[in-house]
Amino acid sequence: MRSLTEEQIDLIADDIRLRGVFTQSLQEDLLDHICCFIEEQPDDERPFEEIYRLALDAFGQSGLQGVQDETLYLINRPYLTKMKKIAFFTAGLSSFTLIAGALFKIQHWPGANLMLVAGILVLAFFFIPYFFYVQFTEQTEKKGKVIAALGLITAFLMAVGALFKIMHWPGTIVILMGFVIFFLAFLPLYIINGARNPLTRFSTVSNGLLFACIGGFMMLMSFQQPSKAITDSFATIQLNEQQLLESLQANTNNAALMSFVTTCNDAIAAEPNNSGNNTIGNGDPVSAQSLLNINNAIRAALLKLNTDMSGTTGWKPVAFDEIQPSLYGSVKFQVLQLETKVYANAVN
Repeated sequence: MRSLTEEQIDLIADDIRLRGVFTQSLQEDLLDHICCFIEEQPDDERPFEEIYRLALDAFGQSGLQGVQDETLYLINRPYLTKMKKIAFFTAGLSSFTLIAGALFKIQHWPGANLMLVAGILVLAFFFIPYFFYVQFTEQTEKKGKVIAALGLITAFLMAVGALFKIMHWPGTIVILMGFVIFFLAFLPLYIINGARNPLTRFSTVSNGLLFACIGGFMMLMSFQQPSKAITDSFATIQLNEQQLLESLQANTNNAALMSFVTTCNDAIAAEPNNSGNNTIGNGDPVSAQSLLNINNAIRAALLKLNTDMSGTTGWKPVAFDEIQPSLYGSVKFQVLQLETKVYANAVN
């Protein structure tokens, strides 16, 4: 078995470019193929130049230029051209909707969640699969195809995990932990495989650092918890809200209002893991179905209250804002706010 020096590898890479191969991915594949061919030859007295000529002869009369021509023909087939146009369109669409959705989310404008969901879904189900499909088809070795497949799964889990985290949907931790596992398997393989090739060494290391930053950010999102100062602050706010509600109740003797508060509290207590829960921060441990049940019960109770109080002087119908899982304010805290709002409306 022969071994190649760094100078010989650089010489082969330069010669591939001089022979008219200008596609970087093809340059990398040809370099890897030729180096493997030379290293598999017996370590006899034949000079490097002779073995290199044998490697070039193996490509036939058309040589490396013919390999490139065939590759370009396959890449530019009509259906691939259409796929590229679709990929560019979906990339632009997802980028625009994600940026717009982030802006709307920061400004608390309506439509933010819809934009974020649409942008991430387009990214996860259209652009990411196409991008890694191209990477997969360009690989000539099995290990390259395995790395491309790992990259596809990792990127898909990252996009879907970010969506679930932003929307506070159940199952977020499971998806993000799956992302962490695949990411830790993908990144070392990607860097090791690319760093072995001089043509891809710089781009591989730089891309690896970028992937590490993105992956690290997603890992932080997986274990994000409010600080003690924030949880203590919300605990104080919730206590003040409870005291304000009790004060209003003491000065307002109204059966309809008391019935509404009782219904709200019963709706929370009826759901698993919520009875007597005063958790502040990271939301209450409530499933999507439980949250739906709570919202339906409170919506019906508020509709009845507005109807019963419609003849009361000064009463203004109270609009219903759905209870949502939030990072800091618990479900019970949001219900407390609604109950206080109802009593304050009756007093005023």
